[in-house]
Amino acid sequence: MLCTECLTLNGHHPNCPNAEGAPEPTFTIWRVGTPVDVKLRNRAEMRTAAQKLSFCAETVLRDGEADIVISGGVVIGGCYIDDEGLLDYE
Repeated sequence: MLCTECLTLNGHHPNCPNAEGAPEPTFTIWRVGTPVDVKLRNRAEMRTAAQKLSFCAETVLRDGEADIVISGGVVIGGCYIDDEGLLDYE
């Protein structure tokens, strides 16, 4: 069987999100004009932030990032999955 995420036969790459015991992804929230990004430790924190800041948590999980947009379509920030957060767990 081929893993559709990491394309490994009969198993998973160690950092594959489908692997048993895979680490929980971390997330970063950035905002225009704010010099310090907010780090989130897990999906629950990201979903809470999504409700407060009006971005789509499902988009972050599906596409890896989502924008925070105000009326008029102006992007004022965003949230993304930290790639390095997954790579540190080998």
